Amino acid sequence: MVADDPELFREGLCRLLGLLDPSPFIIEAGDFDDALAVVERVADIGIVFLDLSMPGGPWGRALIRIRRSLPRTSAIVIVSGSEDPAHVRQALALGASGFVHKKSSAPTLFIALGVVMAGGTYVPDIAREDAERGEGGAPAAIDACTLTARRLDVLELLADGTSNRAIGKCINVREITVKLHVSQVLKKLNVKSRTQAAMLAVQFGLSRQRV
Repeated sequence: MVADDPELFREGLCRLLGLLDPSPFIIEAGDFDDALAVVERVADIGIVFLDLSMPGGPWGRALIRIRRSLPRTSAIVIVSGSEDPAHVRQALALGASGFVHKKSSAPTLFIALGVVMAGGTYVPDIAREDAERGEGGAPAAIDACTLTARRLDVLELLADGTSNRAIGKCINVREITVKLHVSQVLKKLNVKSRTQAAMLAVQFGLSRQRV
């Protein structure tokens, strides 16, 4: 699957993939909702090429849900306009197997694809150099992939600075139930406060920021 909102970019990527296989089976998606619907409907998708900056985010939540819906043997390659090494680390932590910048050459994309298809992880040079210098350390480990959909809703709202009362109104539950969800979210993320949870959620693209 190739998922990106500009149709022109999707078409270009599909043509590149056609150089590797003259008759590839490719499904396209224009936003995160479409991408999730595809992986839930089609059981044998081998590789997903996913942009982080599409409608239907936040991208961290969408990446978690897509990863959950794919077979364990499937891979996700992020194709993004971001050159921020933190986004690379965040995407890999949430289930991606590779990260390719949109400015990359076709050979670079093919190398990344080969690494991922062989079961490896492709990390762009900018992130690798950043890690070797010890700069911009990786965010703390996150177990958001095991959160229920409802608790992901709560975490997303925490990341946006929403109060417990407002969260309850948003997801149509009582405030005492929200407090229970928040408590379990903190436990899963191994943090002590909602502020820490919110900061971690923002780091991992679980707020409505665009990349």
